[in-house]
Amino acid sequence: MKSRMIRVVSVVLVATATATAIALTSAQLTNEKVTKAENDQVAAFQREVHPVVEGVVEKYFLKENQSSETMTDADRLKYMEQLDWYWDNDNLQVVFVVLKEDAEEMKAIRKELEEKLGAKVKFVKSRISQTTLEMSEMSNEVSKFIFNTIKPNDMYYEGGYFRDKQRIEIKGAFTDEQVQAIYAKFDKKLVNITKIAPRGDGGPTAF
Repeated sequence: MKSRMIRVVSVVLVATATATAIALTSAQLTNEKVTKAENDQVAAFQREVHPVVEGVVEKYFLKENQSSETMTDADRLKYMEQLDWYWDNDNLQVVFVVLKEDAEEMKAIRKELEEKLGAKVKFVKSRISQTTLEMSEMSNEVSKFIFNTIKPNDMYYEGGYFRDKQRIEIKGAFTDEQVQAIYAKFDKKLVNITKIAPRGDGGPTAF
């Protein structure tokens, strides 16, 4: 049996929330019902679509009798150089970020998924040339730079690479000078910094 899909990040289905309060107002009850219904809808959508996406992508990137665990580095790189994908739960779509539109595998995957999923799948051209692996590695480098070079004391920061935004997002209690130091080291097209108020519990938090 083949292993799960050759994605960088595993799929997580949305969990439904349960009430913890003993008494709720009618408005709160209504909002919770809406939230639960929405979460159930998202979970059902992902359960329906994921096996289709998994089967089609594996079809074009896994060799016969090969699993994601037995893929060579060259095979894995070929996959990551062409595409990445994520869930758009607000619109109930699976979104493919395409790096190489003219690649034979990519054209075949797009054709088959559009035939099988219709409006449930969307393809967008990547606005960056870096792969998800490269962006994840850069995210680690940003974290190391903040921790080792800026050396914050009571500063809180968090972030990472976001596939839907195709950039590294960082939130932290940075000074203007610290922000400029990060931008001097890393491309502003790939890294976005949002300044927030200090958390006040001491010690830096890496991502």
